[in-house]
Amino acid sequence: MAVDKPIPGDIQITVYRIMQEALTNICKYAAATAVDITIQTNGDRLQVTLQDNGKGFDPNQTTTGFGLQGMQERTAAIAGSFELMTAPQQGCKIHATFPLNP
Repeated sequence: MAVDKPIPGDIQITVYRIMQEALTNICKYAAATAVDITIQTNGDRLQVTLQDNGKGFDPNQTTTGFGLQGMQERTAAIAGSFELMTAPQQGCKIHATFPLNP
């Protein structure tokens, strides 16, 4: 983890909730044996990446829960960007970026 600036409280809470949901999903569904989490600042942005080596899924397939939607909505609510990269048998990668300046 490389964070060299104070992180605003709303971003801290959002990152915590995204990580909580992502790790819950990994435990329930992914059958992963490894998870990498990177949190770092890059200029005036905070970047958060979580990647697993699990079974992945088709992101276009309807899911029963609201976890991914909630992560996207939380990120958008504070002007961040959210990206999900996954495919069956390819693991899953979540990348979120947040502005550190209002």
